[in-house]
Amino acid sequence: MSGLDKVELMLALYAKAWPSMYDIGRLRAEEARRFFDEQKGDFDYVNGRCFKCNLSGDLVDPRLYDRDAGKGRFQEVVTKLRKSSSS
Repeated sequence: MSGLDKVELMLALYAKAWPSMYDIGRLRAEEARRFFDEQKGDFDYVNGRCFKCNLSGDLVDPRLYDRDAGKGRFQEVVTKLRKSSSS
């Protein structure tokens, strides 16, 4: 995920992840930054939404995120972020 702000990526992935019965709603940027730092970018769940990915490095295995959020959803989020950052 070279060149992407990891917290922005986390927020975008959160927005596209399916809410569960444990979902606590909206995730604000300052909460995301704190959670990212505490977890060192490695997440199973974020505020009740299934993530199952490690955003700490430049390479991410999106299979478990996509399993729960929808096939190709991770790449969809990355592509949208890259387009918006190049505009």
